[in-house]
Amino acid sequence: MRTRIPSNIPDYFEDVIETLPSAATLAIVFDPRKESLDLPNRYRDLRGKEWVVFRYSGDDVRFRRVYAQKPPDPNFPHIVLVSLPSKKQSFIFESTKEEGQLIDASFISDILEKADEIIDLNLTAVLDKLVPDEMWPDNTKLYQEEIGRNLVAFTSALEALRREVSASRPLNKNHLKTLVLCCRHPEIPITEFLFEDLDPASILERYLRTVFSRKLKTEDCEILRELAQERATPIDKDLIPWFQEEPVELATFLYCFDILKRYQVVNPFIQLNGLGILDFDTSKLRNKIDEVLSHIAASQDLPANIFQVTERTITEGQIARLIRILSFLKLEDLARAILQEKSPLLVFGLINCFLQQAIDEKSLNNNCLQWATELPHHSLFQEKVLETDFTQAARQALTFLCELSYIESRLQKGFQRQNEIAPLLDWYKSSGSY
Repeated sequence: MRTRIPSNIPDYFEDVIETLPSAATLAIVFDPRKESLDLPNRYRDLRGKEWVVFRYSGDDVRFRRVYAQKPPDPNFPHIVLVSLPSKKQSFIFESTKEEGQLIDASFISDILEKADEIIDLNLTAVLDKLVPDEMWPDNTKLYQEEIGRNLVAFTSALEALRREVSASRPLNKNHLKTLVLCCRHPEIPITEFLFEDLDPASILERYLRTVFSRKLKTEDCEILRELAQERATPIDKDLIPWFQEEPVELATFLYCFDILKRYQVVNPFIQLNGLGILDFDTSKLRNKIDEVLSHIAASQDLPANIFQVTERTITEGQIARLIRILSFLKLEDLARAILQEKSPLLVFGLINCFLQQAIDEKSLNNNCLQWATELPHHSLFQEKVLETDFTQAARQALTFLCELSYIESRLQKGFQRQNEIAPLLDWYKSSGSY
């Protein structure tokens, strides 16, 4: 690989021109896409040498007429820029796929023989020069524009890939897709896009972690899904349904199903389908759910990622419907759930349910709020708190319960009327009513 990697195709062209011998007078440049290089009629290279540019795109008569007018001086520096003819210029190239066309340079073979340098700007030719020991898969041409604009990022991603995948293994189409993702997201380690040498469940876990924790466009999520699915599903066909749903839908399913399972709801798949929160039949995920939940529980960050993704789309009304089927019969059960849950939206919903039930039972008093003295130690008040769209609302609801509990406890304390200010102040201090 070269020490200095050009930024893009034009930068590569300038590098090559600059390294030509000072006596060079003719450079042939093949630019199959015609947009890679935008040369003026007179081009001055980085050393200050001026080249006159002649353009050939299958228009033999016009080109020969113009080219014949060049000075007879054998030291006249010039470039012949060869590109595919446009559809308006020729009926020869009828293919709808431009990348499948080839430049026919047979009509200028006499000029080719005199060239000091032939510069091929076809992407694979450029990559062959920059990274001579690689073989490029067929789908390279599908991303030629993007790669051609980001040669530094692409070759850097390739180096990272080769640290994970032995150089003895030729690049395949999935490696190429991985490199494209790395070009688009250089801040993400390449290992998050690689699924080789993983068991199927670990492949799904890595896929979910990446799509949940990273800001990927829909197109990038689709590429990542294809990469993961092609590695996992041939080995374990039960994972096929997991790759058929959108990441947000999967996050919401995992979020809701985990709650139903922990609170031992009977027939959780049927119950979840009946809530109308999800747009697919969740029972198709039945075969792998225990294994997937086990992997998630063992992960340090994946549960938090699921909370964050889900709480961007799920509503207060939907979480209220979910809480209703948890069958909390007593306020004590709701209080226990509020204290132990870490999902901001679920905590918020449980508090609403607690207050509503306490009001309905006319039992919103000091006795039913004594447990609230533990709320200042709630996980949502810790420094490294999980931030979702409902974190602030959940904190405010917890604070409200704390204040309500304090007020109720103060109201239960007796008060003996005092005629002097000093005894009144003593009582105020000893009672802790401040």
